[in-house]
Amino acid sequence: MKNNILMSLKPVDIATLLYLLISMFLIAFFRKKLDNADFHFLINFYLILGIMSLVAIHSKWKNPTINFVHLTYPLLLLSYFYGETAYLNHIFFAKDLDPIFIRLDNYIFGFQPSIEFSKHFHLKWFGEILNFSYFSYY
Repeated sequence: MKNNILMSLKPVDIATLLYLLISMFLIAFFRKKLDNADFHFLINFYLILGIMSLVAIHSKWKNPTINFVHLTYPLLLLSYFYGETAYLNHIFFAKDLDPIFIRLDNYIFGFQPSIEFSKHFHLKWFGEILNFSYFSYY
């Protein structure tokens, strides 16, 4: 049965599982630098168990609902992964990098491009399109 499960892994499953394993390794290795390391480690562990269970169920029963969940779970995890990258960022950087990028924008452009852009394109419908576009990234 193990081989059947491994053969049923899709490339996105492999990429997701690798990310979770690398994340777990970082959390375990740098646990003293992180808040709630055990909690985050367990979340990743349970996600791995959940993905492997889903793959096993999908390999055993060909069901449209299970197939849909198997195809879409990575999209559902994107917001978690996005937040986790901010969490893991504290391993390498003691504080947020936003002030650095703000200064870099000022150095390169002499102003804040996002603020100037919003002054010139302050149409509500345009802002909604930008918000939708940013949201669709997730």
